[in-house]
Amino acid sequence: MTAKDQPEETVDMTNGRGEDLDDVASAHSPEETPVGEPPLETDVNPVDIPDVQKEAAPDVQDESVAADGGAWQPARTDGGPVDGETYAALLKAYDDAVARMGELGTSHAVLTEEYDQCMRNLANRTDEIVRLKKQIDGIRKYGAQDLGRDILSTFDNLDRALGIARSDEIGDTAAFIDGIETLFRDFRSTLERHGIQRVAPQEGDTLDPNLHEAMYHVPDERFGAGQILSVDQIGFMLHDRLLRPARVGVASAPVVAEPDTA
Repeated sequence: MTAKDQPEETVDMTNGRGEDLDDVASAHSPEETPVGEPPLETDVNPVDIPDVQKEAAPDVQDESVAADGGAWQPARTDGGPVDGETYAALLKAYDDAVARMGELGTSHAVLTEEYDQCMRNLANRTDEIVRLKKQIDGIRKYGAQDLGRDILSTFDNLDRALGIARSDEIGDTAAFIDGIETLFRDFRSTLERHGIQRVAPQEGDTLDPNLHEAMYHVPDERFGAGQILSVDQIGFMLHDRLLRPARVGVASAPVVAEPDTA
């Protein structure tokens, strides 16, 4: 018997349950899943997500719901409601803070008004100081105006007298001297009208350091120590202020000669 004459062996292509292996493989192959059809359901079911959006949880830092049915209360840092005593204390602290803010606002307004008043007073004082300074400068500059106006006539008379003396037209000498004395009296009267008085001590007067200036001391038997024996220059006072002291010579105690013991 040849190989050609031998019968062919058949291979069992089933899975033992009568199902064709090719059909089973094609049913579970992903390459052969039709396009556009949903995949096969698995044994694990997905979690159902409701279509209605969940409401956001209330902010525990802003408010919380009390157990008695929804009254607002401040929340603790851990999210729970505070008790009534703490709540009342917080409200009182808030009211005190508001009252304090009102007091501070009033104080700020008062301080602002006082500051503005101080600035106005300072401006007024500054203007007054400037005005007084101008007045003082004017007095210093023009204080001698009246005195200068009064002595102008004396100046004119002295100028005419000097002109006569230089031209040898004196004629009567006694009359000329009398005219000079008249000019001197007029000048002295002008000074006295403006409060300028002479300080003219006499011989024998006691030296006054407030009015006199001792130029020298000379022993003199005619006068006692500290008495004026000569006047070199008279002084002047303006009202109660000394303009120039009178310059005088003062007598000192006489020198007593020591006895000769030889």
